[in-house]
Amino acid sequence: MRIDYFASEDVRVSPERDGVRISLGMFNTASDIDRVLDVIKERGKKARRSSKAA
Repeated sequence: MRIDYFASEDVRVSPERDGVRISLGMFNTASDIDRVLDVIKERGKKARRSSKAA
């Protein structure tokens, strides 16, 4: 997943080798974590749809 995708979804991540790093802080909530997971799942759905179209 690319950093620009997360940025477009207002999710902050850090670049790490060939991917991204998602870190939690002491002020993150369960809803913050759920939001990141939803963003990742949605990206996976979009990737599957685009590969079927090819």
